[in-house]
Amino acid sequence: MLQRLPREVETGAVAAELAHSAIRLGNGTGAAVALWEDGVGRLLAVIGDDGVPTGAVFGPLESEMAVAAVHGVKIVKLRRRADARTLPLAVPGERWAFEPRSIAVVPLIAPGLETVGVLALWRQDDEPFDDDTVEFLTTLGPFAALQLRQSRAFGDLKVHAERDPLTGLANRRAFEARLARETERARNGLPLAMLVVDVDHFKAINDRYGHEAGDAVLAALGALLQASVRDADLPARFGGEEFVVLLPGTDLPAAAEIAERIRRRVESSPVDWNDRRIDVRVSIG
Repeated sequence: MLQRLPREVETGAVAAELAHSAIRLGNGTGAAVALWEDGVGRLLAVIGDDGVPTGAVFGPLESEMAVAAVHGVKIVKLRRRADARTLPLAVPGERWAFEPRSIAVVPLIAPGLETVGVLALWRQDDEPFDDDTVEFLTTLGPFAALQLRQSRAFGDLKVHAERDPLTGLANRRAFEARLARETERARNGLPLAMLVVDVDHFKAINDRYGHEAGDAVLAALGALLQASVRDADLPARFGGEEFVVLLPGTDLPAAAEIAERIRRRVESSPVDWNDRRIDVRVSIG
């Protein structure tokens, strides 16, 4: 496990590997790993036949995992059936097909830092986790915390490297990488379309209202493009006032319909800037 964990760079993959390892080495029936930031936990990985969904969030003292994170202490106990005072294991309102009976919850604290995450291991029988398992989880905590922190930093760097800071869309580099992959798929007969979007008379907007207004127009257009396409599509800022939208699985007539819908939506969505209305038009090819 110590060899496998550092090979993962995505935060979700690190969390999943950590949860799988805890189950194997602790003989559990399920495990969960959450990230803890600003007093809020977010489940990155949940392994087991039932439990709570990945992505669920919990606040301070709302669950056993939250208590472990807030106080920096491990929790090892048997949960009593039908006890109304029992905190949920992970998130309020969680539902289980089979309630976990034996639990071990360990905060993941990087050396010299605050709690980075929380690891929970459980099983559905009444056999408590032995001392060796608890010691393993406790010893693992600082190492796992560093791996989570490192993967989180990697994710932030990746976002910065692939995102346009003004609009939040993919930048040209990320777009060209995705275009290469989609072009390869299109060689197998899958349709592929691309929209090229240009703001009409953008220089006039800058000259009349100033460059800050121009930036507001570009940011608003970026948000509109993102909201106007499917999750599988990729809107990106290509440069200046030029945008592109990659439409995998879309033929030419469908792309023309999407382009016209976007053009009309932009036309009917003026940008409010410093109590001034800026009408925006785009041309799309």
